[in-house]
Amino acid sequence: MGRPLPTDIIGSPTRWLVVFDRSASSWWTSLIALGHYKHVRAFGYIFDADAYLFYDVQLGGTRLHLARGDGARALMMEWTADADVLVIEARKARNSNFRPFRPLVCTTAVAHLLGLRGALRPDAFYRQCLRHGATSVGGSHGPVHSHDQRPGKSAVEVG
Repeated sequence: MGRPLPTDIIGSPTRWLVVFDRSASSWWTSLIALGHYKHVRAFGYIFDADAYLFYDVQLGGTRLHLARGDGARALMMEWTADADVLVIEARKARNSNFRPFRPLVCTTAVAHLLGLRGALRPDAFYRQCLRHGATSVGGSHGPVHSHDQRPGKSAVEVG
């Protein structure tokens, strides 16, 4: 299962796997999302904790999961079953006092987590991630073709 989890750790993922779901939790959110993708969420490995942090913002609230081993594998399988996955390096947050109003939806929340400006629609956010160096690591590559991706990155594996 891994080493015991120490009580004196602090850390955050340096690389995120961004999951672009093709299906929504309800018909009306599917209608609102438009396009190929209907929902966005992310997970990343925290080395010092030997665990994955899963981040999912939905209209009903935000969900955080910390998981290791079989639990992490199960969440990864569940989250990526009908999705395309991009891997992207974490960026430092911009130090700007100006924050235009953005609704708290899955795309803007994950964009904020990654240190990017958020697009409102998942398809547009997918393309934005690719422009900022993300690489496809799973799925059918959705509406964006492989020539839009930078080679040389790999997905984080479960330890």
